[in-house]
Order: sequence, then C-alpha cells, then structure tokens
Amino acid sequence: MSLRIKIPLILMLMVAFNAALGYGIQRFVILPSFARLEYKEAQKALDRCVQGLGKEVERLDELCLEWARRDRTYAYLEAPNAAFEEANLSLAAYAANELNLIFIVDREGQVVWGRCYDLTTEEPVAMPEFPEAPWSPTHRLVRHAKASSGVAGILGAARGPMLVASRPVVRNNTTGPIRGCVIFARFLTRERIREIAEQVQVDMTIERLENAALRAEERAALRPPAGAERRVYRGGEGELLKAYAGVADVYGQTTMVVRAAVPRDILQAGRVAARYTFWSTIVIGLVVLLVLDHLLHRTVSEPLSRLTRHVIGISTSDELTVHAPVPRNDEIGALDREFNLMVQRLQGDIAERKRAEEALRQNERLAEIGQMAASVAHDIRNPLAGMSGAVQILRDGLPETDPRRDVTNEILGHVNRVENTVRGLLMFAKTWTPKKRVCDLHALIQEVVAAIQTQRNCAQVRFVFDGGPHVALADPLLLEQVFRNVVDNALDAMADAGEIRFAFDDGPRMIRITVSDSGPGIAHDVRERILDPFVSTKTAGTGLGLAICKRIVEAHAGTIAVESETDHGASVIIALPKGV
Repeated sequence: MSLRIKIPLILMLMVAFNAALGYGIQRFVILPSFARLEYKEAQKALDRCVQGLGKEVERLDELCLEWARRDRTYAYLEAPNAAFEEANLSLAAYAANELNLIFIVDREGQVVWGRCYDLTTEEPVAMPEFPEAPWSPTHRLVRHAKASSGVAGILGAARGPMLVASRPVVRNNTTGPIRGCVIFARFLTRERIREIAEQVQVDMTIERLENAALRAEERAALRPPAGAERRVYRGGEGELLKAYAGVADVYGQTTMVVRAAVPRDILQAGRVAARYTFWSTIVIGLVVLLVLDHLLHRTVSEPLSRLTRHVIGISTSDELTVHAPVPRNDEIGALDREFNLMVQRLQGDIAERKRAEEALRQNERLAEIGQMAASVAHDIRNPLAGMSGAVQILRDGLPETDPRRDVTNEILGHVNRVENTVRGLLMFAKTWTPKKRVCDLHALIQEVVAAIQTQRNCAQVRFVFDGGPHVALADPLLLEQVFRNVVDNALDAMADAGEIRFAFDDGPRMIRITVSDSGPGIAHDVRERILDPFVSTKTAGTGLGLAICKRIVEAHAGTIAVESETDHGASVIIALPKGV
C-alpha cells in the first residue's frame, strides 16, 4: 500500500478515534460538570431567596423594636388611652408601616390592643392564631425574660404565611421593668413575595409545606432534625430546575417551604457546546485530510526548494544575496538562518576586501598626485618666484600715481593664488605621519581660537565651549591646522558675525568634536562633495582645505563629516581616538 493511501487511512482512523474520545469525554465528564454547576447556581438562587426573606423579617423586627422602646408605648401599657390609639394605632398607621396586625399584650397576658386588618379592603380580619382573650404568660410571642430578647420569623397562619416580630416593652433607655410586649405581623401576599423575588432576581414562591407540590419523601426530607438543613432539587428535560428549602416558623416547626425556580440554561448551553465540539471535530478532521498535502508543501518542500534554488543561484552568480529567513524553530529554520549568516559573513568579507582595494587605489592615486605635485612645484614655483620678483621690481619703479601699478598688483595677486594652490596640492599629496601624544582638545581649540582672534576681527563673533578637559591621542600641531581651517571656514561663512559652538562627546573609544556655526549653511549639491579636493563654497578658495583636514584626521585613525541645512548653519564633526 502506497503512502498516498496509508496517510489518509491513518488520518481517518485518528479522526474517528478522536471523535469517539471527545464524545465520551463530553458525555461522561463535561456535561455532568455543567449539571453540577447548574445545581450550584440553583443553590445560590435559593440562598438569595432565604436571605431576602430573612431581611424582610429583620426590617419588621427593627420596626417592632423601635415601637417597643418608645416611652409613649411604655406609658400606654401603664395607662391605656384613646389619644395614643388615635395617633399610633389607627388604620392609617397600619398602612403607613405596612402592618396587617398590631397586638400589645401586658405582662399578665391581657390584650391591651389587638387588631388585624386587610390593607386592601381596609376591613378587620379575624386571626385565630392571635386571640383577643388573655394569652398564656409562657406563650412564645409574649414570654420575654430580658429587655433585649425578641422573637421574629414566619408564621403559617390560616389566611397564609405571615412575617411576625415580638419585642418586650421597656423605656427608651431600656430600663425599667418589662410592661408587656408589642407584636407586629405582615401578610406575605403575592405582591410582597413578587417584590422579594425582584430584589433577589429569582423566580420564587413561599407556601405551606403541606400545600407544596412535593412527594411524601421530599416533604419528609425538608423536615430535618433540629439544627440541620436539607434541600430538595427537582428538574427534568426542558423544565426549570426547582430548589426547595424548608423554613422553620417562630415555634421552631418546619411548616413553610421556599421554592426557587432556575432556568436550565447552563446544561442546555453545555449540550449545545458538546454537539458543536463533536461536529467541529469531524469537520476539522476532514479539512486536515484535504490540506495535509498543502501544509507539507508549505512547511517542508517549499522552504527546502527555495533554499536549494538560492544555493544554486549563488553558485552560478558573482553576487551574494541574502533572502528573508523562514521564521521557524525547527531544523529547516536553523538551516535557513545559518546559511544566511554564512552569506552575510561572506558579504562582509567581500565588502571589507573592496574597501581595502579602494583604499589601496586611493593611496596609489595620492602617490601619483604627490609625484605630479612635486614635479609641478619644481617646474612652476621657481618661474613663479622669478615672475613675482620681476613684477615687484617693475611696480616699485613706477610712480605712486601711475595706473600701471594696479596692473602689477593684480599680476602679483594671481601669482600668489597659484602659489597657494601649489602649496595646498603639496600638502594634500603629503603622507601624514602624526606624532601622537596625549593632548587636551578643549585647551588646544581654545588656543587656536585665541590665535585667530588676534589675526581677524572677531568682535561680533561669540565662541561657546562645552566643559573640559577632553583628552585624545593625537598630534597637536596637525590638529591645530585642522581646527584653524575649520574655524576660518566658519568665520568666512558668517562674515565675521554670529556664533561658533564647540561640543564634545566622550564615547567609549572615541571623542567626537562638533564645530557648529550660525552661517547660511551649505547647499545640498555641494555638501555631498565638500570633503573632495578642489570643492569650495568660497570664490577665492582653492578647495583643498577640508580635503587636507580629512587626510590629517584619517591619519589619526579618525573620521570627519559635514552636516548642514540651508539657512541653518553648518556643523563639522570630527571623531578622534581617546587618550589613555
């Protein structure tokens, strides 16, 4: 069997095994975890319902406590009066405090006040659980041994569940003998239960345990032993998950039940996710079968073919080129990167060889220029000296007013210019051998500036120096010539008016000196060639000054560059080796 058949068959078996394994995990591990999570959410919802009911009881108990500790209530129990009843026990007072029942019982169990109203119909309601006949002093709601005692909870009355609270009547400062008790009660109507449900954001109901739609064993489970708490959960396919919790009344009997209904969204979402995962596994497996050949081509064949073509191209060409490396961390990526590094090293070696060859050719040209300059100096300087002497004799023999003296002066000026050009050419062609020693560039430049100030009118020029010293290993005499030329050029560019700034930057091995002026700058086409021989921005210059400076700086193993923008001045940047 060929690989073209084996590989798809193996992949199909792997896809089928993966699908079966995924289905088993979803069916027996993932979905049960969704169900457990759903039961936890139902438990939390039921807890919120019980807590919401407890808060209602607490609020009723706080209101009852506030009434029981009023001095007026205390006085009313001592001497009942109509004024207190009209102000505090009217139907309006019931409605204002949302109370259905108010009973005030004295210490002996006599009912001093006791009425219950339906606030909707505003009609009195008879409550057999709250008789107007004398109460037993040992009754749960009237038995208070201390001023801080109290009873609050739910009561399963015949008319429906009620919230009940009872507090002993004492003075406002909680002193004095207990005169009796105040009993408040509210019906847990559908509207009030709906308000609690909205507060806890759960669909809930409260009903008597015997009226709940529960099986006998479930009712029995909701009547736990003293101090225990049990809950019942009921749910099915497409139904709400219902959680039940028994609630003990004020007598300690589990007569009420709280039900919380939670949509089974979590389990449904789990089933949808399981189906999606299963079919996604099948589809992905089929897609893998179709794209495997393409992936192998992209990840293995194509990179190797590209590298092979590149190697063959290099072997048949005179130029080395580096292609973009494959961003991979495997063997193919490592091979690609290492080959690129090898090509880069070869490129560096070739570039270094070309630079060395160019430097050699430059030195050969300079040697030829030197030989030519020496010959020119020998053949031209002597006749120039003779011409200059003869013209001076002719000029000196003419009267001061003779117009021919101007002609002789012009001839002498041209002779001097030729002489300066020959001298500069000789200096440019000269082989510079610096006598290096440690010198302070800051002090050296200050001396150059001081000497120039004695020779030129620098009254309107401001020289600015960075702090020093800055020590370099160089020939101070040759550097003096370099900085003198740079400063002279800056003064010429500024017409002896402006600012020249000297900035020093100490690097690990080199010192960079930047000489900046506030002149008009250098045109772009000239700036690119300003360090070449015979290039100048001055009409009277030879164009050899900066070229000679470049030869001197390079003889010190340094560099020189010029930066400028039109109308923003020019900067000459010189880098020299640091002194030890």
